[in-house]
Amino acid sequence: MIELPAQQLEYIEWLVDPHRVGTHKAWAEAHGLNDSTLRVWKKNPIFKRHLQKRLDELNINPLRIQQVLDNLFEIASGKKGGTTGAEQNAAAKTLLQYAERLEPARKPIEDRKLKDLSDEDLARELEERLAQQRLRLVKNE
Repeated sequence: MIELPAQQLEYIEWLVDPHRVGTHKAWAEAHGLNDSTLRVWKKNPIFKRHLQKRLDELNINPLRIQQVLDNLFEIASGKKGGTTGAEQNAAAKTLLQYAERLEPARKPIEDRKLKDLSDEDLARELEERLAQQRLRLVKNE
């Protein structure tokens, strides 16, 4: 990716800052620029790619994801005041969907039905699954 001048990178950081203060015009004036320069920058495809890349980095940040999950938990568990039952249910559903996404895909027992398994085959299948669960638990600790 083609590198941008430092001033444009600084403007991108200002744009993505959720706590930014001031207007685009004020930012331009503080940096000795006309606000029309900022509009030209924002139309530049290279600037757009850098801005999008930076937004993607921030949105994938694990700390931000954890904050969202923590907030969902607060709502789902009723610890966050002023939430309705419907909002709690929606938050719980979203949390469960996220948790399921982290689970490895479940492998169905090969084309045989449980009733067709011998006691030994069933015991072996259960042992394999328990061993996999134990490994996952150890890895997550």
